Amino acid sequence: MAMRRGCWLRAAAAVGVVLSTAGAAPSARVRELTRQGIREYQIGDFTRALADISEAYKLSGAAALLFDLGQCHRALEHWKEAEFAYRQYLIEVPRARNREEVTKLVADMRARQEAQAAERRSPRPVHVVSSGPPAEARRPAPAPSIVLVEAPKSPAATAPVVAVTVPKTRPAGSHALAIGLFSGAAVAAGFAITGAVRLAGYEGDLGHAAQTQSFTDYQSMAGRQPNAANWRTASIVLGAVAAVCVLGGVLVW
Repeated sequence: MAMRRGCWLRAAAAVGVVLSTAGAAPSARVRELTRQGIREYQIGDFTRALADISEAYKLSGAAALLFDLGQCHRALEHWKEAEFAYRQYLIEVPRARNREEVTKLVADMRARQEAQAAERRSPRPVHVVSSGPPAEARRPAPAPSIVLVEAPKSPAATAPVVAVTVPKTRPAGSHALAIGLFSGAAVAAGFAITGAVRLAGYEGDLGHAAQTQSFTDYQSMAGRQPNAANWRTASIVLGAVAAVCVLGGVLVW
């Protein structure tokens, strides 16, 4: 039992396996059942862990939970049920990263079933009653002291358990806000480009007046100079606003 708890603890740290679901993101109930099943497995309460993981799979249909069901059945020595869960997992997730390991677990579960069946078919030992010395002479020798020996780890005990990573749900209305920010960025960019075009025209006229040395053109340029300064300022400000809106839209999206 200690080895099984250690197996779960090592696997629980390997968070990052993507759920293969056919529907929407798991609900809060599914997340709670999954986390509760993990905690129960870690303390060795495999029966309750199996019940909670089974309920989570019924609600979400997440293929990754099939592997967890196999691990719970294996801990309870339900060899047939564990093999079935592992096989279903390989069918639902044909490109699973741990496919080779799960295939070995399927073979191990099959071997355990065959060994169990052979043990049931073997004849029971026959107890022979023979005459002998009196009961006092046949008194058994004192039993030796009990020595606790740690069992060696089996290859099947090192199989990791898939930890479910539940994706975060996006807040409602985030897409609408992002679209609004993108639209605002487009409007601000349009005004900024307009101001830049007007400023470019002013600077071009100013250069032409300098080449022709026309007093009339210089007077006209002097009258347009305040507007040119406003266009320059507006272009810079609106360009910055457009950049901020684009950045905000990307983050919200």
